[in-house]
Amino acid sequence: KVLFNMDIHASKISAASNHVLAIATPLVQPATFFFWGAAESFAAGGSSLDTTTPSNNTVATVIDVSSGPGYTLVLLSEGKAAVAGYIESLNDYHGHMGLPTKDLSEGENQYQYILTVHDSTSSTEIDAPTFKKVY
Repeated sequence: KVLFNMDIHASKISAASNHVLAIATPLVQPATFFFWGAAESFAAGGSSLDTTTPSNNTVATVIDVSSGPGYTLVLLSEGKAAVAGYIESLNDYHGHMGLPTKDLSEGENQYQYILTVHDSTSSTEIDAPTFKKVY
């Protein structure tokens, strides 16, 4: 836990090569989602994220975060996961954001829910489960 001041502490920190994420939990809820570093890694090009605002403009509380090279995963209190980030080239994209290529563009990608996951036993896409953690 990292002390920010007398009233809040960081309950989760995740760092990647170009950005850092933190959930600061006050003594009284709700928690606040902080980020710093390369803005395209967390789609900050036009939105402030005290909580996260996925593409359907639903506001939910961020309860877990994970940063990867050029992307950010957030877990929302409702059990949904959302992802945002930067893709240099769609030719080099291999699914690391958990979204199909058709839903992404080169450059900055705003938060989107992860709606399907790959079922390795049947090699098909299935509806995403209720997420409990992001890595």
